[in-house]
Amino acid sequence: VRIELASVTDDPVALAEALSPAFGLTADQGLASPHALVGSVAAIADTCAERRERFGISYITIPVESMDDMAPVVARLRGS
Repeated sequence: VRIELASVTDDPVALAEALSPAFGLTADQGLASPHALVGSVAAIADTCAERRERFGISYITIPVESMDDMAPVVARLRGS
């Protein structure tokens, strides 16, 4: 799955409210999109684990500019 927005933040709702309208989405729809991973490290890791269980998604790609932000998420998921 190609993730278009990957961002570690303590305020995912504010980020979703700012960005989602550009895609014709509400903030809730943006946060629920399978193409977005936004939130704390723990929340993003939980979302990835849930998607793996629910949909069998075990491989994702993220934008190169998100790699440093997502490193703690990868570390948390390693071996799970």
